[in-house]
Amino acid sequence: MLGLGKGPSRGEGGEAWRRARRHRDGGRAAEAASEYQAALSAMMKAGDHKGVIECGAEAAAVDPGNASTHYNVGVAHGSLGRHAEALESFGRSAECDPGMGIAHHGMGLALEMLGRHEEALDALARAASCGPEGGQSHCARAGILGNLGRHAEALESADLAIGMAPSLGEAHHTRGVALGWLGRHEEALASLDRAIELDPGEAGAYGAKGEILRRMGRASEALECLKMAREMGARA
Repeated sequence: MLGLGKGPSRGEGGEAWRRARRHRDGGRAAEAASEYQAALSAMMKAGDHKGVIECGAEAAAVDPGNASTHYNVGVAHGSLGRHAEALESFGRSAECDPGMGIAHHGMGLALEMLGRHEEALDALARAASCGPEGGQSHCARAGILGNLGRHAEALESADLAIGMAPSLGEAHHTRGVALGWLGRHEEALASLDRAIELDPGEAGAYGAKGEILRRMGRASEALECLKMAREMGARA
């Protein structure tokens, strides 16, 4: 069981939390709700996940319909590896605001961590439909589909991601991997080169490129890419 703290800590988040409690105890619900949001925002930035969970419980009691509260608590649970609890919190966030794409995205990631792949794909599809920020969700779908061996579908999702977020290096990486599995090696290399151009520090793209080059019989180039991937991974 997760051991939570015993109330506000030091720092900006702790100060806002104490103000929220004073407003709550004084019957000033609107002011309390505002200060709870300030506290949660500060603690999220500070990486105080246990504090977010404890403060979020108080915030939800004051303002149960605030989607951001439940979302932040979901992120905190997920960061601590508590994926079932994260899923529950993201679900509450989506219930409060069905158009909140990041809540559906969070549900998708939590479901995937729980091994519930089809439900994860559905949640990420909902996230992608919520607005112009859906590129990340299409990219996440592509990754799951690729892991399931559904490479043509992964390519389709990666293309959708790139259409919405052309500078998302991860989407080009995922596209390259899918193309490689489909035997379209030259296209795969082009996508992986684009991924590397957008994110030169991403070791995975070098590793994927090395694997494609190996399949093409270009051994010396493959070894160079794989060496680069290992060195970058060691520095990470």
